[in-house]
Amino acid sequence: MKIGGRREQRNAQRGGALSITRPFALMPAPTTSNLGRNPALRLKSRLRRRNVQDWKPAQDVSEFGCQNDKRNTPLREDIDLALMNAGIRSNRELSPELLIGIYRTMLRIRRFEERTAALFVEGVVKGTAHSYIGEEAIASAVCANLRKDDYVGSYHRGHGHCIAKGASLHKMMAELMGRATGYCGGLGGSMHIASLELGILGANGIVGAAMPLCTGAALASKVKGTGQVAVAFFGDGAANQGVFHESLNLASVWKLPVIFICENNHYALTTSFRTSTSIERIADRASAYAMPGHRVDGNDVTEVYETVREAIAHAREGGGRA
Repeated sequence: MKIGGRREQRNAQRGGALSITRPFALMPAPTTSNLGRNPALRLKSRLRRRNVQDWKPAQDVSEFGCQNDKRNTPLREDIDLALMNAGIRSNRELSPELLIGIYRTMLRIRRFEERTAALFVEGVVKGTAHSYIGEEAIASAVCANLRKDDYVGSYHRGHGHCIAKGASLHKMMAELMGRATGYCGGLGGSMHIASLELGILGANGIVGAAMPLCTGAALASKVKGTGQVAVAFFGDGAANQGVFHESLNLASVWKLPVIFICENNHYALTTSFRTSTSIERIADRASAYAMPGHRVDGNDVTEVYETVREAIAHAREGGGRA
């Protein structure tokens, strides 16, 4: 699938950062670009990213039992076994129905963003519009775990989160065009789409604003005993805001059912992550607040889905810090 624009290409190649805090903090790690159709190359890349040293290149295909494979590539079952032995989840752990549903959501996000970008160039979209192209797997996999009454909070690049949570494409596009039929009556625009009946607390132009909003929503859920969870999406730039630390601290102190997900594409607009952040992994900051932090591949749907599923299950049980 062709990806337009240098910014979008960078997003697609780098993925995001998922820091799960159950209070979890999830940070998707940098991802590789398309490695072609050879499953051996894709497997080798996944193992390398996880510092698995004892896996040989696919040249010796006999170790996979593929001596007679004319394509000279390992069989699907062999790949699954190698992934399992390396502690890496396989797509085959998820049902075909679930995978198709997630893929459909990803495609809806991509098509919506492509159309929005074209309309923005034409001057039809009112205000600005920040694209979510290249990060579709994160929102799609995360929201596939959520109930309709669960909460999500987004940021300026929020179209994908809204679509993954079930927002109407028609009402979203109407909002972007400033029409009264939009989610906010055409007054909010791209960065302020909200729908309380879907649990969408709103995208936000204020850096990091989703974190305190979702912390408050999680507090309300705990007080009322509804079993709802809140998911706060934010970028790597927001991880350097004071509200990041305040929200994680309160979430940990009060043992709230909130999950913080940092989509780390390595650039806060034009500011490099490496020149503005003192640590290599944003997820490591979770330990300062006695909560677990996990770094996952933001383009690996299975890894994102399973990690978030475990965090949400723990949150619903009211277990406090995970």
